[in-house]
Amino acid sequence: RDRLFDPPARWLLVPRSATTAGSDCNKIGVSHEGFATEGARCQQRVGSCLDGQIDDLYAADAASDAPRHFLAAAVAARSGGAAVGLAMAASTAAGGGGLQLSTARRQASVVRVEVDAAALRYTVNTSPGEIRAAAAADFAAASGGGRLVARVVNVGTLRAEFTVTVDRCTPDGGIAAVAAQTLTLAAPPGDGAEAEVAFALSLTPAAAAADADAEYSCVVAVRDALARETHAVAVSFAVAAIVDDRGTQGGSLAASGTGATATGGAADGVQLLAREATCVDACPSFFDVLCLAFAGGCLARAAAVVAGVVVACCCLAGVAR
Repeated sequence: RDRLFDPPARWLLVPRSATTAGSDCNKIGVSHEGFATEGARCQQRVGSCLDGQIDDLYAADAASDAPRHFLAAAVAARSGGAAVGLAMAASTAAGGGGLQLSTARRQASVVRVEVDAAALRYTVNTSPGEIRAAAAADFAAASGGGRLVARVVNVGTLRAEFTVTVDRCTPDGGIAAVAAQTLTLAAPPGDGAEAEVAFALSLTPAAAAADADAEYSCVVAVRDALARETHAVAVSFAVAAIVDDRGTQGGSLAASGTGATATGGAADGVQLLAREATCVDACPSFFDVLCLAFAGGCLARAAAVVAGVVVACCCLAGVAR
């Protein structure tokens, strides 16, 4: 009973290996199963299966200059020899209480903090921004779209978040919606106070199907972290329709769409290339000597015919002899 009033420093901290569920002798928690399974139990001394109990551990630590199971000594051993303080900590819970451990050693800990959400304040840095330059190149209606580039500058004194938008495009229904972009810019004059953002421009399906020349204008705006517009500029660009031009190969399409007209050409846009007339065109027959003699540019061919005839006559005369 006296041990019930011992301070926490003399409480026992027992390793799990010194306890049993009942089947092991000489451990805290041994039961009848341990006695029944003890080897050569009739030859053992009385109480041979009851060593290593709580009384034994307490008495050994009390008589030792280096106790191992007293709580203060056990915790100090696990803390690298650092001095620790142990005390009972009161609890507001009914029947509750706890063990308070104080140590000078640095160690990891879990801290739970509860605060009232209504008492929290969230501070948002805001700073004005400007668009120093913005431009969009003209593009063809069938090209799939164009590109708009803008340079945004933080002209305030704080590092802040900005949102750049492209909207309010005219004429209405021509340019498809453009996704906004968010970026963070440092306070000037340091690095990171300005940035370049690019947007993809595309026509709506109806405008792309119309395939007509058009002039468009969109507003590029920069907004602060509270979505307040601080600067905006208008950017104009042109969209060109498809021009069907076959050049020198096929002429231009006829109004009816059934053929084409081209110099020296024919229907379906096929062009017949002009060429100079030859002896074959003037005298189709190889043996028409008179035609060859009087046709312009055919003397060489006439001479070839005469030479052939002479050679043939000589061969026939030789055969006759």
